[in-house]
Amino acid sequence: MALDAETVRVLMRHRERQEELSARAGTRRRDSGDVFTTADGEPLRPDFLTGRFRRLVTASGQPPIRLHDLRRGAATLALAARETARLVLNAASALGRQLSG
Repeated sequence: MALDAETVRVLMRHRERQEELSARAGTRRRDSGDVFTTADGEPLRPDFLTGRFRRLVTASGQPPIRLHDLRRGAATLALAARETARLVLNAASALGRQLSG
């Protein structure tokens, strides 16, 4: 999936911060290939992500929404942006596996 330059910049900076935090903590970061991980590079637990998301939604004052609904919304937006259906399906499936553990 194509990413704009700003998104790539933000993700690269995120990766740099992960490495900085790991170095400060004195841990060796495992390169799992995942974008969002614990300080040592392990994948985030699905229950952690779900709980964090629920707290953020509540704090925002917005109507409740499930994390799964965001996945559907992202797929809809990607299709509207003329991404191929196969690419969108593969990305949504991969995200679903990560969120469900």
